[in-house]
Amino acid sequence: MISYLHSYVNDRPDTDWNTCGTAAIATIADYWGRNPYSLSRKESDGRDGLWYWDDGEAIDAIKNGGFGPDVVFGWGTTGGRIVDALKSYNLSASVYYSGAFSWGWENLCRSSKVTLMGTVQCRSCLTSAQLMDHLGLSTGRSPTKSTEKGSISGTARGIRNR
Repeated sequence: MISYLHSYVNDRPDTDWNTCGTAAIATIADYWGRNPYSLSRKESDGRDGLWYWDDGEAIDAIKNGGFGPDVVFGWGTTGGRIVDALKSYNLSASVYYSGAFSWGWENLCRSSKVTLMGTVQCRSCLTSAQLMDHLGLSTGRSPTKSTEKGSISGTARGIRNR
């Protein structure tokens, strides 16, 4: 079980307006022990006592490595770009398409067997709050009031399971 999730974040206001996918790439790569850009660990996280890459340096390295935002007009990062990055780091990854405007996502989630974090398998869609509970993750933040989709507020800073 993962006891703490350290997520990299895109928190530079004028630079990182469209790099949440790139931050996710850094989070997953670091969790699985991949450091393809030889980044040094400069920031300590008091919640787990471990050292992590500087968020901005990690995002910049991933962008410079060819895996930055790829949505038209630079509006974000597609799942395909994230998969390409992770595969280039020798990680197993896949993306599923549920149709225009996400129509049909219920059927995709019901019928797809998804392996999460290499250990947890599910056959139905989980809300983000359910997923966090199922994996035993703590974001260190209070969840929002339950909504139809069960979203939680904010993101944790990076992933770590050591």
